[in-house]
Amino acid sequence: MTDEPFSALQMAQLKLILKEAINEAFADAGLRIDSGDHQDEAREDFRFVRRLRRIWDSGVTRTGTIVLTAIVGVAVTILGMGLAQWINRGGQQGRASVRALGLTLWSRQSVTQSCARPPFHRPDCSPSARNR
Repeated sequence: MTDEPFSALQMAQLKLILKEAINEAFADAGLRIDSGDHQDEAREDFRFVRRLRRIWDSGVTRTGTIVLTAIVGVAVTILGMGLAQWINRGGQQGRASVRALGLTLWSRQSVTQSCARPPFHRPDCSPSARNR
């Protein structure tokens, strides 16, 4: 007996059996690889599918980035416009809710100091607002 489990003839037979089984399995899946021409065509088909997948992935990534950027841009614009409106109104709509929370964002002193600077026509710069 030899130390090798299979003889050279048995190995050749095993390779032939495996090759036929693999070719049958690929043929059942619709992929012929029994000759060099078929193997080259299959290789090119896989390359085409890989290129198509890469193009699709990059397009999806770009589209996702554009959509996400647009959503963030809209959110920042809305917040900026709301902040501008709040500043233009002097923060009057938020005073009741801020006081209800027990927070103080401004005092009479800050209103008096802000009325010393332009614009003087702000509603909270009237003499009655200063004495609150």
